[in-house]
Amino acid sequence: MSFRLVGSTGFILFALAGLFMKTGAARAQDNYQIKAFKLEGVKSVNETELREALATRGPSWAHRILFWKKAPLFSSNDFRLDQQRILKFYCTKGFFRTRLAPPEIRANDEKQEVRLRLQIFENEPARITKLELVAADSSGFEEKLRLELRQRLTLKISEPLDEARIADDRFALFAYLANRGFPFAKVEAVTVRDPRDQNAEVKFVVAPGKWCAFGQIEILDTKKYPQRVIRKELAFKPGQRFEQSKLLQSQQRIYRLELFQAVGVRALVDKEHNGAIPIEIRVKEAPRHTVKLGAGYGTEEQLRGSVNFRRRNFLGDARRLQAEVKYSKLEPGRFQLTLYQPQFPEPKTALQLSPFLLRQAESNYKVRRLGAEISAQRVWGKFSNGFARYRFERVHADTSNASTIYRKSIFTLGLFRNSSTPLFSPQRGMFSSLEADWSGLLFGADFQYLKGTFETRRYFEIMPEVVLASRVKLGTIHPLSSRRPIAPPEERFYAGGSSSVRGWRRQQLGPRDGNNLPLGGNSLFESSVELRIPLWKALGTVAFTDAGNVWQTTNTFPLAELRYAAGWGLRYDTPIGPARVDLAWKLNRQLGEVGRFEVHVSVGQAF
Repeated sequence: MSFRLVGSTGFILFALAGLFMKTGAARAQDNYQIKAFKLEGVKSVNETELREALATRGPSWAHRILFWKKAPLFSSNDFRLDQQRILKFYCTKGFFRTRLAPPEIRANDEKQEVRLRLQIFENEPARITKLELVAADSSGFEEKLRLELRQRLTLKISEPLDEARIADDRFALFAYLANRGFPFAKVEAVTVRDPRDQNAEVKFVVAPGKWCAFGQIEILDTKKYPQRVIRKELAFKPGQRFEQSKLLQSQQRIYRLELFQAVGVRALVDKEHNGAIPIEIRVKEAPRHTVKLGAGYGTEEQLRGSVNFRRRNFLGDARRLQAEVKYSKLEPGRFQLTLYQPQFPEPKTALQLSPFLLRQAESNYKVRRLGAEISAQRVWGKFSNGFARYRFERVHADTSNASTIYRKSIFTLGLFRNSSTPLFSPQRGMFSSLEADWSGLLFGADFQYLKGTFETRRYFEIMPEVVLASRVKLGTIHPLSSRRPIAPPEERFYAGGSSSVRGWRRQQLGPRDGNNLPLGGNSLFESSVELRIPLWKALGTVAFTDAGNVWQTTNTFPLAELRYAAGWGLRYDTPIGPARVDLAWKLNRQLGEVGRFEVHVSVGQAF
């Protein structure tokens, strides 16, 4: 990419001429705290992006609120160079005639503080008057390909000459060609401006190069696990059109087998022969057996412990066998055996069989459950997957009213989409889930009902490392039998707790029986908004508000009956997720409710 700066050089030199006149005076304030740094006149570019390009930093909201955080220190050399960076930044956005007024530095020598002000005169940018897409040689390329490439361009006539967008369009053209059999494509962007820096022409010169296909595939460093399970996960075969994106797709699919600690898929373009590009796959195998021990504490589960044993490639074909034992106050005994079969009946689908024996102990019921479930899981896209599951179990339940034994037979369909990142403390992206249960379908189950649950979460990084998180959850149960118009106690909806409406203890929000124990219900609504703010190193804080309730009737969500809570919490990042403490108080406590405040201790974000 080439830019001609004739026409703007005079403005830049004029603006920089005065920068050195006050250097000696400014050096006297070196290492003073910066109490304010104003950029005035910023209208056509993103001010946050501009400030991130500068070495001089103004005080953030954290410096104003948290008295122990020191404000950034002033450097006259950085400040002088930043004025050059501002002009260069505007040039990359097409504003070649931008200039700066002499900087204003107001110092308080007694407090050793400075306040900075820069006035920016943006002026009009150079605008694109001509946009071309041409072949690098006289042979040209097909009109169909030209139209397809043209659709990849985001630049438009009369828009500013934005260097970043030109680079993005250049990469988009290359990626399009590389994913259609042209890995040796070359794309060059040429720009020409008029002497007055008002108009510009942009030309993309494209050389598609040789059309290529995938060549032979070589798999290296496999000793414990068969190569055939790797080949099943490949998104390409020898002889098919070369597509760069399929290399990454194959790498991700192989890694999801959980047989390898590292996976590399590489195209050996330097060994291309007769249009065929060899592919090299290199893996680092995981151990056949692993044992993981876990322990922790939370206000709801209290002391908890777990043992997890995993056997990889059990009976071949990448199967996994897992045995897990857990114990906590809420689950005083859980044993589950899981057999996982990937690539059945095709690479994107997996089967899972899980017999289990568990005990649950809640304030209003205790159950012993013996059963098994079988599920089919399928990957639908980069962020989406779904499953179909059938579960049958025999339950012995003890409640305040009776002790009963019953059978459950439940068929479930589920869809998930998760683009949130990073894993343990999302800062951006979205998570959505939808599950539908049909109970009583087979084997003479004692409860017949339909159950639906929807949840969505959003994460926005509104400032660097400052995250606004929100969630909404809805659920309803529709009984299919008048004999038992409600689901068994362990399948009903409950609200309240460390990951629910935090002003109430676990499952303590909603209808109650004559013994003042939670009944659960057929309808659920919950929502939360949480502001997550870093404090110091791994320590952070949150401010949140929660709302929700449970109703015994189906499809019932009266907003006037919502219960509200607000609170504050601390977070400390650990390798397994943030340790958290939340203090929440009820905003609309009802007559007879005990306690206004609740404290929750747990690991992991609330949502």
